Amino acid sequence: MKIRINNYECRKTNGSYDYELIKWYPNTYYGTEQQMIDEGWEKETNPNGTWSLSKDHKHVHESCFKHHESAYVIAFLEINHKEPDINLITVGSRMLDIEDMNDFMLVYRLAVEKIKNNNYDKEEEDF
Repeated sequence: MKIRINNYECRKTNGSYDYELIKWYPNTYYGTEQQMIDEGWEKETNPNGTWSLSKDHKHVHESCFKHHESAYVIAFLEINHKEPDINLITVGSRMLDIEDMNDFMLVYRLAVEKIKNNNYDKEEEDF
């Protein structure tokens, strides 16, 4: 299941929790690799075979140049089979920084409804 409205998205995770609520934002490094090299950033190969640009003790991983957006997790959704209900687990105080609470709450509400309607455990198509 994946639900996205503007910059807010709910998607299934492979981690400890069932779903994550994330915020997308413009990636300022997208398309700037050559410009940064021209500005004196040096390309370094990492032990795992990937590379980074580095300058003045700062490092930018190669993945930062590949996507026009980046995201961070605001909260997780955890299916509570004992209640049954869905727990919202926030990451610190990130919910206080939400710029468009209407979009966030709509994604949250739609995700909870979809999870409940699918008996809490079936994988569904993107919304």
